[in-house]
Amino acid sequence: MPPPMQRDLLLALAFGAASALAHAAIAFGGAGALIFALLAPLPIFYAGLALGPRSALIAGAAGTAASLALGPLVALGYLVEVAIGPYLLTRQAVLFRTGPQGNAEWYPVGRLFGWLAGIAAAALTALHVWFLGADGGLTGALEQTIAAYLEQLREAGVLAELRLEQNPAAIAATMARILPGAAAAVWMLVMIANGALAQGLALRFGKAIRPVAALVTMQLPIWLLAALPAALVISLLDGPVGAWAASLVPVAMVPVLFQGCAVVHVLARRTPMAGLVIGCFYALMLIFSALVLVVILLGIAEHWLKVRRRVLDAAGRGG
Repeated sequence: MPPPMQRDLLLALAFGAASALAHAAIAFGGAGALIFALLAPLPIFYAGLALGPRSALIAGAAGTAASLALGPLVALGYLVEVAIGPYLLTRQAVLFRTGPQGNAEWYPVGRLFGWLAGIAAAALTALHVWFLGADGGLTGALEQTIAAYLEQLREAGVLAELRLEQNPAAIAATMARILPGAAAAVWMLVMIANGALAQGLALRFGKAIRPVAALVTMQLPIWLLAALPAALVISLLDGPVGAWAASLVPVAMVPVLFQGCAVVHVLARRTPMAGLVIGCFYALMLIFSALVLVVILLGIAEHWLKVRRRVLDAAGRGG
C-alpha cells in the first residue's frame, strides 16, 4: 500500500481525470451526456472535502491538463466552469477555529454562499470588461449572436411555428440581457448541488473533514443581502454599467433564496408532516414563479425578523 501522501496524490489525479472525462461528455453527445457534464465538479469537491484543499487543487490542475487534449478553449472552459469554484469553496469549507469550550467552529455556511456569489460575480465582471470594446459591450455581442441565430430559425420557419416572427430583434435584446446572469445562477446551483452531494458521500464513507453543515441555521452576511437591492437599482441605468448590474441580480438572488428556504424548512418542522409540507412547498415554487420572489423577500427579512431563532428557541423550550 502506498504511503498516505502518495495515495492522496494518486487519488487526486484520478479525481481530476474523472472530472475532465465527465466535462468532455457533452462534446460527444449521447444519452446522459448532460448529466455527466453537470456532475463534473463532483470529483473536485470530493477531493477537497475528503482529502483537503491541496488535493482539490491537484485534481483541478490534472483535469485542466487532461482537457487540453480537446483543445485550449475546452481546457479554459473546464478551468473556469469546473475547477476554480470547488477548490476555492472547499478551501474555505474546511477552515475552523477552536471555540471557548474547545470545540471546533467551522467556517460559516452563510459565508460560503458569499464566496460562491463572489466567484460568479467576478467571472461576470471579467466578461463585461473583456467585451467593453465591442459595440454594446457583452450584451451587444450576445444580442448580435442571438439575432443571427434567430434569423436562421426564421428562415427555417421555426419562429413562425412558435408565433415569434413578429419582433425577433426584441427577443434577441431581452435574451442577451438575461442570459449572463441566468447562466451564472445556474452555475451556482450546480456548484451547490455537487458540493452537497460530495459532502454527503464523504460523510457516508467516513472521510469527511468537516461534519455535516446545517443549512437551516445559515446566516448570510449583511453585504450579501444588500447586494441584491443595490444591483436592482443600478440595473436601471443604461449602458454597460446597467447591463453589468442586471447580470448580478440573479447571482445575488441565489443565496437569499436559500436563506428563505431555510426559514421555510424550520417552520415546516413544527408541523406534523414536515416532509409533505416541504415537498408541497417546492412543488408550488416550480408552478408559481411569484412564490420564488416571496421566498427571496423572506430571506432578506429573516436578517431582522430572526424567525428561525424564535421558532428553534420555542421548540427548545417545548413550546
